[in-house]
Order: sequence, then C-alpha cells, then structure tokens
Amino acid sequence: MLLLPDIEIGYLLRRAKDSLLYFGAAMIALPISFITSPLFAKNLSAYDFSAIGYFSAIMSFFLPIINLSFYNYYMLDYFKREEVDRKKILQSLVSFLLIFNVFVVSSGFLILHYYLKIMNSQFNAYPLGLIVLLTGVATLGRSFWLLRLRFERKSIKYFVLSVIFTLSNVGLAILFVVYYRMGAAGKLIPALLIDFTIFLVFFIRFIKKISIDMKLVKKAIIFSLPIILTALLNLPVLTLDRIILERVNNIREFAYYNIAFSFAGYVYTFIIAISMTLEPDVYKFVGEKNKKKLVQIFLILLAAVVVTNITFILFSEPVIDFLTAGRYMGAVKYANLLVVSQSCLALVYFMGSVLTALKMTRLEFIVMAVIAIISISALTTLISLFEYFGAIYAKLLTYLIWFCLLALAILFRNHKYLKPFYVR
Repeated sequence: MLLLPDIEIGYLLRRAKDSLLYFGAAMIALPISFITSPLFAKNLSAYDFSAIGYFSAIMSFFLPIINLSFYNYYMLDYFKREEVDRKKILQSLVSFLLIFNVFVVSSGFLILHYYLKIMNSQFNAYPLGLIVLLTGVATLGRSFWLLRLRFERKSIKYFVLSVIFTLSNVGLAILFVVYYRMGAAGKLIPALLIDFTIFLVFFIRFIKKISIDMKLVKKAIIFSLPIILTALLNLPVLTLDRIILERVNNIREFAYYNIAFSFAGYVYTFIIAISMTLEPDVYKFVGEKNKKKLVQIFLILLAAVVVTNITFILFSEPVIDFLTAGRYMGAVKYANLLVVSQSCLALVYFMGSVLTALKMTRLEFIVMAVIAIISISALTTLISLFEYFGAIYAKLLTYLIWFCLLALAILFRNHKYLKPFYVR
C-alpha cells in the first residue's frame, strides 16, 4: 500500500487562511457577478463576447515578451536576500521593462494590424488590440506588487489591493458597457485604467526613479531566457485554440466558447489562489530538500481541484442560465469540459514551479517545446474534426502529457543525463 505523508493540521490551517485572503477579492466579487453578469449578457452581443475572448488571447501572446518572465528571477533566492537588494533588483527590472515595452507595444500593434488585414479577420487591431497591449504593460505594477506581498506573507494587504482592482474593474465595466454602450471596448478599458493607476502608485512607492543596473538585468535575462522561450512555447497550448477557432467563422458558437472559458476561469482563479499561497513554500521546501512537505502541498492542491470541479459541474447549468440571463445556454456544453482542462493546467503549473525552483529551466524549456508541437498538432487535427469540442479534447490530451513529462523530469532529476539542464 502507498503510504502518504501526514498533512500537518497547523500548516493546513495557516495556508487555508492565506488562501481565503488571496481569493478574497474573487469571493467578494462573486455575489456582485451574480448581479452584473446578466447585465453584461443583455448588453453585449455575440460579436462582443467573441472579440473580448479573441483579444484576451492576443494579449496572452504578448505577455511573455512584455514581462520577460522577470517575476521568476525576482522570486529566486528571495528569502536569502536583504531588503535593500530586493528593492534594487525590483527597481532595475521594472525600469528596464518600461523602456523595453515602448518598442514592444509599437511593433506589436503594427504586427497585429497587418496580420488581421492579411487574414481578412472580422476584428480590427484598433482600438481593442491597442487596449490589450497597453493593459499588458500596465499589469506589471500590480503583478510585482502582489508577488512581493505573497512572499512577505502580507495576505491582508494582498486582499485589499486585489479588492480595489476587482471591484473597480466591475464598477467601471458596468458604467461603460451598460450606461455608455461601449460594447467590447467598455469591458476591456476598465482593466487598463485601473492597472495604470495602480502602476503609478507602485512606481512612486517602490521604484521612485528609472535606474537600471545592466549587469543585474543581464543576469535576469540569462536566467529568464529559457522561461521566456518556454512561455512563448506555452502560447500554442494556452491560446492557439481561440486563434484557430476564430477562423471557423461561427460567431455564435465562438461566443459560447468564450463565455464558457470565462466561467471555467472562475474555478481556475480559485485553484490558482491556493497555488499562489503554496508557491513560496515550493521554493522554500525545494531549497531545503523537504520532499515530504512538497508532497503535502501537491495533495492540498489536488484536493482543491477535485472538489471544485465536482461542485462546478453539478451546478453549472442553473448558474450559467442565471448569469447569462438565459441568452447563452449553449456555453454549458463547453464549460463543464473546460473547467476540467483548466484545473489540470493548475497541476501542470505546480510541477513547473518545482522544476523552476530546482533551477532546471533548460529542461522545462525542452519539455515545453515538445508540448508545443503536440498541442499544435492536436489542435489543428481535432478542431478540423470536431471544431469547438475538438479544441477542448486537444487541451485535455496536451495537459495530461505535459503533466506526465514534468513529473518524470522531477522524479529522475538526479540522473546523470539531466545534470546539464541545471542553471548554476
């Protein structure tokens, strides 16, 4: 019989408290969503929902370039550094990213503009494309700030900042979509405005001035390069489905798929909140070589996945009926499968965090390259056969293979053939 390590009750309670606070903003927003979602459903067309999903996927394509995966370098050896060093690193990383992203946004918008024209897409790069690119840059402040709060175990402050963003976003979206009738733009602009405001506060408080230590930035790029390339290879796995499905030219079904994806995102947000709570411990216990604690963390995350999936599937139909005012019930058939696939992705990311903490980012890149090829093949083949269901089947298959490859990499990490993949 397989003997699993005992999970310490004290540890579980402490992390449960942090998880509640990390997920608190979403928990507060949940009852508000029950009121506002029908409003959005009544005031957004199928085209609007399709555009929101499509350009959100586009933003995901640019995010790895916008942030250069510097978050991982900032997390590395966080507990071994003095606060002065942490602030210096943060200042240099953010300053460099600000200057770098002037080029990224400019070139990215031009690329997107001509791509949509050449592909005779139903969408235009302006204004939605520009909005999501600028939003990607604006999120840098909130992301670094929340990351810092998580590692300092300041869950209450994390909660407050998250609540400010969440509630402000919902409030402005209602104003723009329901009152001003701005459609998809009205749903996307609030995040840009709020994240830009948060970034200004973050910059004044932590960065103060543009100052770049190029030696430090060079180290960050060398460390993050495999992660950046891995993130870019991640894109076919995470967002290529919506890019390909847009070519099917079925606005109604594409709207159902995107709505289902957003509802599955609620469950994913809950699971990721738990994962974020546990992530600092992953880095800590990997450094301490505490295998027992790592298994405990995984079991907690796995239990969260199972419980939330079962709960969602049991209540998805009446919930989606209410939240879409009965207008988009076609989303139910996709939502139940998408929530399973998104939850599997959370388990994959846990394994990826372990590999990163082990400093095996080169191996993670190779695994991601293999997965990208598998994903592209699976998506193109299964979408051509089953369209929207084919996209979900391809995701599930890809995530299962991905999880197994990462687990094998961790299990055999000390094998002589894997030693060259460590970053020293």
